[in-house]
Amino acid sequence: MTSPVELLAELRSRDIRVWEDEGRIRFSAPPGALDEELRARLSARRDALIGLLREARGDGPRTLPPVTPLDRDAGPLPLSFGQQRMWVMAEMLPDSGAAAYVLAGRVTLDGELDDTCVSALRRALTELVRRHEALRTVISVAHEQPVARVVDVPEVALPERALAEVESVEELAAAEARRPFDLSEAPLLRAVLLRETPARAHLLLSVHHISADAWSLGVLYRELFALYRACLENEQGATGHGDVAGGLPELPVQYADYAAWQRAHLTPEALGDEAEHWKRRLDGLPELLELPADRPRPAAQSYRGAAVPFHLDAALRDAVQELARAHGCTPFMVLLASWSAVLSRLSGAADLAVGTPVAGRLRPEVEPLIGFFVNTLVLRVDAADDPAFEDLLARVRTTALDAFDHQELPFEQLVEVLQPPRTLSHSPLFQHMFILQNATSEAPRLPGLECRMEEVHTGTAKFDTTLLVEEAPDGLRGSLEYATDLYDAATARRFLGIWQTLLRHAVSAPATRLSALPLLTEEERGALVEAGRGPAVEFPAVTVHTLVERQVATTPDRPAVVQGDTCLTYAALDAEADRLARVLRARGAGRHTVVALCLPRTPALVTALLAVLKSGAAYLPLDPTAPPERTAYILRDAGVRLLLSDSALLPTLDCPDDVEPLCLDTLDTLDVATRPDDPAAPE
Repeated sequence: MTSPVELLAELRSRDIRVWEDEGRIRFSAPPGALDEELRARLSARRDALIGLLREARGDGPRTLPPVTPLDRDAGPLPLSFGQQRMWVMAEMLPDSGAAAYVLAGRVTLDGELDDTCVSALRRALTELVRRHEALRTVISVAHEQPVARVVDVPEVALPERALAEVESVEELAAAEARRPFDLSEAPLLRAVLLRETPARAHLLLSVHHISADAWSLGVLYRELFALYRACLENEQGATGHGDVAGGLPELPVQYADYAAWQRAHLTPEALGDEAEHWKRRLDGLPELLELPADRPRPAAQSYRGAAVPFHLDAALRDAVQELARAHGCTPFMVLLASWSAVLSRLSGAADLAVGTPVAGRLRPEVEPLIGFFVNTLVLRVDAADDPAFEDLLARVRTTALDAFDHQELPFEQLVEVLQPPRTLSHSPLFQHMFILQNATSEAPRLPGLECRMEEVHTGTAKFDTTLLVEEAPDGLRGSLEYATDLYDAATARRFLGIWQTLLRHAVSAPATRLSALPLLTEEERGALVEAGRGPAVEFPAVTVHTLVERQVATTPDRPAVVQGDTCLTYAALDAEADRLARVLRARGAGRHTVVALCLPRTPALVTALLAVLKSGAAYLPLDPTAPPERTAYILRDAGVRLLLSDSALLPTLDCPDDVEPLCLDTLDTLDVATRPDDPAAPE
């Protein structure tokens, strides 16, 4: 059974905050994070958890005061730290990067969507914007500082388009996602209804990140569908007017209330211990983690990006979960450790930082809000000394738990505290993000409609890479988002392949050191080796002297060797070589013997080489300018039997006693008979 400590670690990795309140366990969890299986395990360990939480003096929300409504007459509304950073980025971003801070989704609606349904959908969108001030908050500048202002939105536009006007649903969805927002105009929620067929339509939704985060999208969809049902019932009623609240309770606070609360309670001054902790934890962190790229890093990010999808089968998912249980950690930690191992292997770095988001909803009263609450944690991973994967996993577990326990300080304030080198070419503190999302909740069934929700990629990337993993019934699915300034799609796919290969081996053999974990599959390794060999070329099994003899048969009088005024035809070369080969055979040359050649670069050298080959021996060329001692050593070491030279060089050579010297100048007087078994004899 999972221990209470391990259970708390799993809750933290799922971004679930838990605390004890008068003998009861209370939670703050993202939508879908607290499934039935986890609830059952919590119930089974209830008493032990309460004791552990009491010992730790509570967790999370009890340590911070509640968020209360702000006095709206006290002056301009503040921006949260995240909103202020987002506003600055919006002012600085090039047009190509504006969509980097747009959240976009597509809801496919199958069924009849008549005018009444469209009207109900428009009213539901309008009511949603009315409920959540963050969606109708505009940003202006007062005294050179950005301030927020909540405005009324009479009605949210819902333009309708027919598929015939564009190439595809995907094209229009992507175009809508890339269309920039003007932060000085409300609402910061955009909707388009695309009709594909009479029985199918697509609701395209875009919202600026300054007004929402991933948690907010779950709230948005859930409330939109509830409001749609209420509006549809109202539209179909006799009067067409009435309550459209959809059974949703009034919100206790709004995002501006949280922004003011954050500026009062989540500053480095208010969280002095937190700030000091992070300063110690990230002291000396390397500025940049570079992976092998296809192009040099530009001076300024363009934020252009793309994403490559992937799927890990259920067997690998189960192996990840089993390894997590065996080591008292969570699947988040196993996956993070494996991705960190890949980053370390690819970059050669042993000290690296990976970013990961947390919900940032530190108080229960802000859980039902749409707004920009998400915080980013910097996880510093120590891969020094080539640890075994299980040892790296233990380090990652410690790092992750420590970060989750110190998540109150907003990332923007962390940057201000640490003051890392700032550049337009990459993000501060980390350049690679890892995200594990809980399983997406099932799409609801609306009256007369079936829904399917999916994210729309904006064609941007805020970081060098973002590995997004999502739990799915058939395993793990996700994508690797990458900056196209740096990487091609093929490179991103290769990164994914390396990660999957390393992960499979790591979970099956966690005691393996990082350097020994394979990055390539057997098929990839074989293909790489084959590519290194080059294309196979078939050569005929014919000796050199046989090729010369064939040339003699076809063009005997053509020049074969030319030096100055000296010219040997193929016929003359072959005849001279045959004669010399017979001499060599008579002196014992043949298979498994070595004949040394110490001759100047003349036609005689070519004749001698060919003659040695015809005799069946191997030739050993010697440098005529080498010291005699060197030549003598080579002759002894190679086991040379015969030495061919000329009258000018032979006296300068120190020839061992067991090597017979032959002088080409005097071989003209030799008369050697041809034997039938002589390889130099004519066939």
